[in-house]
Amino acid sequence: MEVVGRVDADYRMNCGACGYSGCRELAIAVCQGLAEPTMCWPYVLQRLKDTQEDLMQAEKLTSLGQMAASIAHEVNNPLAGVLVYTQLLAKKITADSLPKEKALDYLAKMDSELTRSTRLIRNFLDFGRQSPPAFRVVNPNEVIERALSLVAHSAKIQHV
Repeated sequence: MEVVGRVDADYRMNCGACGYSGCRELAIAVCQGLAEPTMCWPYVLQRLKDTQEDLMQAEKLTSLGQMAASIAHEVNNPLAGVLVYTQLLAKKITADSLPKEKALDYLAKMDSELTRSTRLIRNFLDFGRQSPPAFRVVNPNEVIERALSLVAHSAKIQHV
């Protein structure tokens, strides 16, 4: 009976969809090589359901992998900016040519980027909890200015 997925008596359907009078007869025919388990319609439906669940799980894992790559990229950007500012700060301090205001500006930008990284990670964790998305208004000019600021310092450090 195991070969056609009918292990306990309560689960037997004896629907006859396979052409045999009951699950027991089909199981005997399968064991004798006269029939296939796929002749049992409830068995096929259960296998289909199991396969569908496996496919959905695989899709979830694929999506999670893609999301993890995206998150890693998004977190890496602000961290790279912080790294650039720390290198620039160290270079300027070593050269003794760093005004206090400029140092404070660099520190503020590093703080901003680290806060952004923390927010990205928090958003990723919140997404895992399946809470509804929250939209907010952003100023695209500010986003572009911050990106250009990061690129400018990177270029300066690399003598570009």
